[in-house]
Amino acid sequence: MMTPGPASRIVTLLPRNNPTPIAVPAALQLLGGIGLAKIAEHIATLTSALLEGARQLKIRTKTPPESVGPLVVLQMKDSDAMVRKLAERNIVVSNRMDGLRVSFHLYNTLEDVKAVLKVLENNLCLAVSN
Repeated sequence: MMTPGPASRIVTLLPRNNPTPIAVPAALQLLGGIGLAKIAEHIATLTSALLEGARQLKIRTKTPPESVGPLVVLQMKDSDAMVRKLAERNIVVSNRMDGLRVSFHLYNTLEDVKAVLKVLENNLCLAVSN
C-alpha cells in the first residue's frame, strides 16, 4: 500500500467541484474576444468620468487626475460610513483607511459612475473637500 507524502495534502484541500479550470479559459476567451485595448479604453472612460465628477463636487482625490487604471480612491472623513451609504444603493466599494476605493471593470457603465456620484453628492459631509 502506498503512503501519501506531505505534498499530497495540498491536493486534498482543494474542493472537488472547483470551477476554476473551466471558468478561467472561458473568461480569458471572452475578454480576448472583446479586446484588451477596448476594455482598457472603457475603464479609462469610467475612471475619467468619476475623477471629473469628484472634481466638480470638490472631493479630494488620492488618485492622480491623469490615471486611466481601474482604481479610483477618494479621500473621506468617514470612509466606513460612505461605504455603507453606497451599499444602501447596492453599490459595492471598499475603504482603505481614509480612502473610498472604487474599482471598475468591463461590466461597469457610465450609469454606474453617475449612481456613485449621486450618492457622493448627497453625502458630501463624509468627504474631504479640496
